[in-house]
Amino acid sequence: MRSNGQNRLYRKLLRRMAQHAISRGAGKTIKELMEDAHEAFKEIHGAGKSTTEMSVSEMHLFYTSCQRHSILMLGVSGMDEDLKEFDHGFTKSE
Repeated sequence: MRSNGQNRLYRKLLRRMAQHAISRGAGKTIKELMEDAHEAFKEIHGAGKSTTEMSVSEMHLFYTSCQRHSILMLGVSGMDEDLKEFDHGFTKSE
């Protein structure tokens, strides 16, 4: 069974994808778009398996594939960190 954190992260990715679609003029609700993306991801990256049946490691691989797909196809990530500037590990005064 997957963790709550994995579930929230996956739903965040689906929500971001839906918001992106709406900003591009999609004629559906966020909930409908999230469900469409979920069903498509199950078939493409999960071999039709329900995410509720996935183990933690299966869900990790599934999410990684879905996120990669979303970034490559739409430029959308579920990770807030992906929106920030890269941290080079030193302060501006150095």
